[in-house]
Amino acid sequence: MEALGSRGREDALEMFLASCRTVAESRNNPEFLRLGHEAVKAVSSKN
Repeated sequence: MEALGSRGREDALEMFLASCRTVAESRNNPEFLRLGHEAVKAVSSKN
């Protein structure tokens, strides 16, 4: 998490989505990735 603080917002969101993608693929749960995208969309719309 500390590393995310030193990166730009877009980089942090991409890293988050990459993590969601890894979890979704390893758990065979595409819904997890969809929810990750929804979370990014919600955070991005607050600006």
